[in-house]
Amino acid sequence: MPKVAYKDIDSFFKKYKKDLGNNAGRQTGTVFLIFGEESLYKAVLNRLKELLLPSAAGSLNFEPLEGTDINFPEIIERANTFSLLSAPKVVAALDAQVFDSRQNVSQMWENARTAFKDQKIHPAAKIVLRIMGLKGLSLADSIGDKSFRALALPDADGDDYQVWDDILTYCKNRNLRVPRAADSAGLLQRAIEKGLPAGNYLVVTCATVDKRRSLYKAFMKNGTIIDCSVPRSDRRADKQVQNALLQEKLKAALAVNAKTMTNDVFKVLVEMTGFELRAFDSNVQKLITFVGSRKSITRDDVNSVITRTKQDPVYAFTNAVTDRNLKDALFYLNTLMADGPGALRPEQMLVAVHNQMRKLLVIKDFLKSTLGNSWYTGCPFNLFQQNVLPLVKKYDRVLLDRLDHWQSVLSENETAKGAKKKKPKVTTDLLIASKGSNPYPIYLMLQKAERFSRQHLLNCIKFLSQADRRIKTGGADKKLILEELLIRICRQSVPASDADAYLSAVTGRPQK
Repeated sequence: MPKVAYKDIDSFFKKYKKDLGNNAGRQTGTVFLIFGEESLYKAVLNRLKELLLPSAAGSLNFEPLEGTDINFPEIIERANTFSLLSAPKVVAALDAQVFDSRQNVSQMWENARTAFKDQKIHPAAKIVLRIMGLKGLSLADSIGDKSFRALALPDADGDDYQVWDDILTYCKNRNLRVPRAADSAGLLQRAIEKGLPAGNYLVVTCATVDKRRSLYKAFMKNGTIIDCSVPRSDRRADKQVQNALLQEKLKAALAVNAKTMTNDVFKVLVEMTGFELRAFDSNVQKLITFVGSRKSITRDDVNSVITRTKQDPVYAFTNAVTDRNLKDALFYLNTLMADGPGALRPEQMLVAVHNQMRKLLVIKDFLKSTLGNSWYTGCPFNLFQQNVLPLVKKYDRVLLDRLDHWQSVLSENETAKGAKKKKPKVTTDLLIASKGSNPYPIYLMLQKAERFSRQHLLNCIKFLSQADRRIKTGGADKKLILEELLIRICRQSVPASDADAYLSAVTGRPQK
């Protein structure tokens, strides 16, 4: 049976329609699994429903069930019951959680936390309720109870617990229910393998699947799988896929309303929205309404109508800092600390910068060592991989040996005092090329290190320490403290007089 990627959906439906017309639909499949991006799999489901149930009585023969507590025995019973009408019958389990298991609770929690920070509270709540169902927990348990939270999220940290409690409060205030933990996957798998009566169709939609599960393999063997997932990373290839999908949606909306938009304006809109299909669709409709009878949508229209909702990644901020690009660094500082569930605390921003400065300092020491002689300004990436990267790894081994020696000395001192302790394994986050790391980011970091002198990096560590102390002792605007820190780090990027004037205004004392 076929597995269809979203980009091939038009050709699939064209062939499937032909097969239905030739009474070959049974060979193409009567069981469907549609998963991935919510707005995409819902659109695919609508197209499938219109294809299978084109008559006026079609709506009567479509039986959807959805929610966190879908009754799968009822789903299976309906799918095996003949329709009272002559038209085909489609039974759908919408947003089903049949691929949930205790083994993927960590991934489920990551999805819930991301949804919460993106201000998608209800979807986050649905995932948390599923986690509780798998764990056999109840909403009657006390919010804030440490033993309860540790049972639900054994690998979580303090920030996770706060998000967890906020979501539980949302669930309690809305009287949401924890779904029953049942063998839904097993029931569904047996029904798929048995087959459905002629003229009956079963559709299951969900956000994620586990391709290792026997249920997924049953869909592969006995049904049709439609993959509507979209890569979410910022790799160039993945960004191209995301932009292609957004352009496709934009083109369709503009064509229906006889509007136009240049590629430059499209880029501005994407920068405001990010890859969030619902937000993007909504913003396009706002712009179409705003311009009225005017045909072209301009950059000024986007700036006037659209509020920036894109969640910038922390690495966009740290990249700007290590590039000594003050303008971008201040911009991302503002967006990442903006009010909302996903806002970062000043302490988190400080740690992010501190980690980068420490890494750059280690790289600078590598470049100043005899091992770093093979690196030169403008070194091509292929030569970096051939000549420099092996020496970077050798430098890392030297660093580990030095740390191991220090650990041995400490262990000997402890033994001399009468304490018998097993020597711990040496670990550090300061390795330049840790095991399994991608060479290209390392190559970029070596280029970034050239923008700093070793003395300036040492000064940056001092500036970070001072900012940390001021933030923790209170009494000053924490955001202003961070802005001052960024100016000190990126000072080369602005005239010294401007930096000194700003710092004097912030701190109330003249700068040297």
